[in-house]
Amino acid sequence: MPRTTGYRRHTCGLAVALATALTASSCAIVESGTPRAMFATTTIDGVRLTASSTGLDDPLRIGGSDVAAPDAPVVVAGIAPVRVTAGDGPPTAPVTLTFDLTDRPDLSERFSASVAPVVQSVSATDPDRTELTPARWDPERRTATAEVSQLTDHQLRVFDNVRGLIPQPQPAADPPDEPCAQNSELRLGVRSTPHPPTR
Repeated sequence: MPRTTGYRRHTCGLAVALATALTASSCAIVESGTPRAMFATTTIDGVRLTASSTGLDDPLRIGGSDVAAPDAPVVVAGIAPVRVTAGDGPPTAPVTLTFDLTDRPDLSERFSASVAPVVQSVSATDPDRTELTPARWDPERRTATAEVSQLTDHQLRVFDNVRGLIPQPQPAADPPDEPCAQNSELRLGVRSTPHPPTR
């Protein structure tokens, strides 16, 4: 039997969601010797959303969602929620969501040191379960990107006072005054774990 090496297969499908102004497409890319990569795209409220993940057995799908994230005083803007699934169920691996805000300057122009994009995720089966994921803003590409967990329903929102709501990384503490030979410490952020003196 002849051997096949270095193959690349594309399988793409098109799905039309029943939500307003929401169209979606999905695509799977498989290369020999590499994890299975899944992609899905949609446009919602003038924002192009791309969902991607690796290691999934079922294709990603994006559709409309009627499970909105809970409101909060710090939410100043946002777009409609979407539902991201792998096959007929929740993704079994983290999913990267990329929101293209090129056509939504009314959202991106709000960003500042304390106002930032956040993806609020909700479980379709347990609306009380919610997660907040700060999105990385790329001002050149006009995209906000976040890696979300296996929850299914996600909503891009603009949060004010995001520093007070979501803990930010703290600077490392000053190095010890004593030489390492006398007092060896492993420093992780602002916490330190002492180790016995070296001999």
